Amino acid sequence: MIRARGHESVSLSVSSENAAARRLYERLGYILAGRAPKRVAGTIRVRGGILEVDDTLLYFEKRLVDFPSARSS
Repeated sequence: MIRARGHESVSLSVSSENAAARRLYERLGYILAGRAPKRVAGTIRVRGGILEVDDTLLYFEKRLVDFPSARSS
């Protein structure tokens, strides 16, 4: 569906401290996107609660591949 909308890749950010999530994304085919890590700090509201944030985000990207359709045209 993403590819059908003309996108060639998907991206996400993850905490540099979250090694388990980083390993999962890498197993799913994501690679570091070549963007500098971004430090985020401050107060945010999540699900109605206040949360203090001080983190560094890494950006991952996954290139989308054309797969043959299961349906014949």
